[in-house]
Amino acid sequence: MKNEFKLPRLRPLDLSREIYAPHRKLYGFALRVKNKPGVLFRITKVLAELRINILGFSASTLRPEAEEAVIVLLTDCGRIIKPCDKVLKDLRSLEGVIDAEGIEPNKFGALFDVVHFPLQVHGERGVIFCEPILRGMIEVMRRQIGPGMNAILWKAGYYGGAEVAKEFEERYKLKSPEDQFEMLKFKAVALGWFIITDISISKKTA
Repeated sequence: MKNEFKLPRLRPLDLSREIYAPHRKLYGFALRVKNKPGVLFRITKVLAELRINILGFSASTLRPEAEEAVIVLLTDCGRIIKPCDKVLKDLRSLEGVIDAEGIEPNKFGALFDVVHFPLQVHGERGVIFCEPILRGMIEVMRRQIGPGMNAILWKAGYYGGAEVAKEFEERYKLKSPEDQFEMLKFKAVALGWFIITDISISKKTA
């Protein structure tokens, strides 16, 4: 089977875990909200009226039946026209907002989302390792193990792929390689793994 995958126009996505701007007035808002239409609009409307610029936004993926969620807004309050504690009071008064708390930047001027933990992807625990860290880990293992590292990486890829196939069968009820690769085309992009532009599956019979 051969299948060409046409991608839309891609853009990088920053996951909004941190904003570092030591010379700006950073502040975070953590809000527990009801899962209802219009809640997010009302929140952003209040911040816009107060000239608060939203730099980062994160929220848990919601099931349709979920009653509430926690969202975090990382903002620049450099042009704010009232104290942040007053803004929290305004946010708490909004329809659909259950509670609102503030997040201060640390002493180095970095503002982190320290509300969402542990990180999850579709209910599975996730840990973010940025590319420089992974590169360093693999390079150290290459130096220590030598040529045998290639075999280890091959095995890691093989068994990692087997785990992905197992997940696709259990979660999406996809059993054939064709269907699993069709799903992988989209999930690999969404999770930042890699981009598949062409799929070729050869079925050999004895």
